[in-house]
Amino acid sequence: MADSSRDAIGFALTIAGTFLAALGYVLQKWAHVESEAASGARLPSWRYWKWSVGLGCMVISAVLVVLASPYLDQSKSAPLGAATLLLS
Repeated sequence: MADSSRDAIGFALTIAGTFLAALGYVLQKWAHVESEAASGARLPSWRYWKWSVGLGCMVISAVLVVLASPYLDQSKSAPLGAATLLLS
């Protein structure tokens, strides 16, 4: 496989992983805000579907970034991690 196609696969997996990580952060924060705004008894965080979906997004994100490692050098994939901060 040519280096450019390996890089493209690695970049795609890493960007998808960073997007899912950012989405997971946003969903979990949204669940915490809902929990704080609720009147009466507060439910544990894991009882909110948004929090659970956010956790799932973060797990899938980690898997995607690990799957990208054979395709992309660490020197190319590390700077893409900052995209998580930009997306969230």
